Amino acid sequence: ADPRVTVIVCDLLAHLTHATPGFDALILDVDNGPEAFTVAANQRLYAPTGLAVMFEALRPGGVMVLWSAFRAPRFERLLRDAGFIASTTTARARGAVRKGARHTLFKAVRPLPR
Repeated sequence: ADPRVTVIVCDLLAHLTHATPGFDALILDVDNGPEAFTVAANQRLYAPTGLAVMFEALRPGGVMVLWSAFRAPRFERLLRDAGFIASTTTARARGAVRKGARHTLFKAVRPLPR
């Protein structure tokens, strides 16, 4: 209901390829993570070409966060190779209760120009 928000249901990379760059954030919850695909076609999101599209779509200082069911050090290296400042955080599914499965969040920031 927030007028600042637009929900678009489509192929993410196709949309970002044609959208005007300058997104503040991209938040992805796709598959089980960058190395466990529910849908094989989603692999392109985690490949260097897909990461380049997302990098270009973000404004400098913009952030992409990607949920994963597990850690993936290789993917974190791919984020850095794509130009992002990358970090990984692990959190419990039930937060303060400190129970439940562990989830991984990859945070990728497009650096500010120097």
